[in-house]
Amino acid sequence: MSRGLWLLLGGLLAALSIPLLLGGSGLWRQVQAFPADLLLAMLGMILVCWNLNALRLRLLLPGCRLGQRDALGIVMATEFAICATPGGAGGPLTLMALLMRRGVPAAQGTATYAVDQLTDLLAFACALLGILVYALSHALSPHLAWLLGASAGLLLGVFVLLFLLGRFHRQMFRLNGRLLRRLGVGARRRLKYARQVMRFRNALRQSLGLPRPVLLGVFLLSGAHWVLRYSVLYLTLRGLGSELSWAWTFLVQMLALSAGQASLLPGGAGGAELASAALLAPLVGKSTSAAAILIWRAVTYHFYLIAGAPVFLHLAGRPLLRRLVRYRQS
Repeated sequence: MSRGLWLLLGGLLAALSIPLLLGGSGLWRQVQAFPADLLLAMLGMILVCWNLNALRLRLLLPGCRLGQRDALGIVMATEFAICATPGGAGGPLTLMALLMRRGVPAAQGTATYAVDQLTDLLAFACALLGILVYALSHALSPHLAWLLGASAGLLLGVFVLLFLLGRFHRQMFRLNGRLLRRLGVGARRRLKYARQVMRFRNALRQSLGLPRPVLLGVFLLSGAHWVLRYSVLYLTLRGLGSELSWAWTFLVQMLALSAGQASLLPGGAGGAELASAALLAPLVGKSTSAAAILIWRAVTYHFYLIAGAPVFLHLAGRPLLRRLVRYRQS
């Protein structure tokens, strides 16, 4: 068994063990009492999210004849790769490979993924601004104030890094070239790397230069996607009989998933559960938070793996396996 599969299984085991240890004996009673129709509705919301992302991908690639069904398959395979690889590193590689098979250059596929992530960050910033306005009219406990401050600081830090990267990208390119030369990389490889970086920069400019109505549509689809996806935890708590504002569940998910990605485990498994337990338990109690985490991650993580695995194998796994077989036979 490969090391990556062992890492994924270890992450899944950690993701399940943390809620079990936190919830105790009352966990399964709460999970069994959870409304089945609400669970199906949340799974339906994830399907809508995938279709919104598929439409967003089609808007970002106006020159590629990509139908909604094909785009949906690419999105599901990419989401599976994000959940199944450490730090989500397999997501952009999967998207780039699948788009290349449809005639999209590698640089354009990478730039499309970058613009997609930028619109997500902008949607997060707008949502956080709305939460700040909401918080002004509500008395905050120290725990909620800490959540709000940490989320704002995290998002501000990301925007500062992106601004510095965009402002000093030429200096960064030169620094990378010098670093590669000191590491002993040959001149041909350095030149090839420089060409790839320049192609990515030009493709990124081309994507950001799309008509404003198109970019606005991409942003609105991104906002709708995250509102639906980040409503899963809110609905889960409502189904468990806990009343917690949507704004605070948004902050919990934002910080928990960021901590999960920082853990470099597949899909943030283990790290996201541990962080969300630490954030939710003071608000709704240990037993309720454990049941909520178990259901929330089942919908937004395990379902991505279960539904995305066959799509990934069909679109990416089988062709790659055939190439390897032909290479060995030759």
